[in-house]
Formats: sequence, C-alpha cells, structure tokens
Amino acid sequence: MSLIVPTCPTNCGATLPDTSFDDCNPNIGFGEIEAIYVQAANADPLVDWEIDTEWLAAMGLAVSDSNAMRRFDVIADLPAAAADEVIISKGRKVYSPATHTISLDIDDISPENYEFARVTSCNLQFIVRFATKQWMYGGNDGILAMMNLRPVIERGQKSINKISGTITWDAQFSPERAAAIF
Repeated sequence: MSLIVPTCPTNCGATLPDTSFDDCNPNIGFGEIEAIYVQAANADPLVDWEIDTEWLAAMGLAVSDSNAMRRFDVIADLPAAAADEVIISKGRKVYSPATHTISLDIDDISPENYEFARVTSCNLQFIVRFATKQWMYGGNDGILAMMNLRPVIERGQKSINKISGTITWDAQFSPERAAAIF
C-alpha cells in the first residue's frame, strides 16, 4: 500500500466531507504523544500498519537491517502545523505545504539513546510514526522527517537529565491516523 492522500476537488468545486458530533458522547482524545517509532529513511513501507506483529517484527530486527524500527518513550506534543499563504495570479490564494513539528523529551538517557541523539546531528532523515494512548499516526509509509535531538542538563540536584529536540517535516496534509494497537 502507498500513502493515502485525500482527494481535493477540481474546477473550483467545493465538497464537504462527512462530519460527526455527539452532544452526549463526544469522540475526544486526551493526553500527549507518548511513543515515537523510528526507521532508517530507506526502510520499506509496512504492509499493514494496523497489525501489531509487523511492528514487533521490525522492532526485533538488528539495527544493521534497513527495515529495523526502534521505539522511544517520550513526552511530546504536536502543535498546529504552519503553512504560508501565497498569492498567485488573479489574486488567488494557495497554501504551501505545512511545516509540522513535534517537540519531544526523552527521559531515558541510556548510552544507546544518547548515541542515537548524537547521530541526529548528521542531518539525516528518518521514517517516523508516533502514538498517543488512543491513536497512532504515520500510515504504512511513515513520515519522512528530520530529527534534531540534544542532551539537556538542568540546574538542581533533583532535576532529571533528558534528551530534548524536534521532529519536523513538510506536508500538505496531516499524517494518516488509526486506532492505537499498543
């Protein structure tokens, strides 16, 4: 399967997608991003990202395998993406692909996690997927993104050292979403 992209109307037509609101039982979500899943930029897409055995198999691969996946337990958020409004001919407006940014903290500063963070200074791209308690994001193809992670050592004897940083990507649409499987 490949990336699922919404179909935009043609000929200046406007169509309304379905919506759903329930006054008595609204469909809401709580919490933050709590897991980031990372693969090398050249990893093969997942066949069906809604099946946990495929994720578990990828996480069990040695890092030397291009399809290996690693999980980071994080405290993270995804604010609204920012797009530039561009005025084109006839005064029409279009929007650039939006810049999406996840800000994250990793509190497990194991030697492996620290070395992974150091590698992000090489300006490499990674395939990323992320999850809250309720939802996972990224689809079969994942999100081709840049990661920039750095150690943070705060003042205070009881402060926690951590790895902080961002994951950024540009895309016209928000990532695909499905019910969390972990």
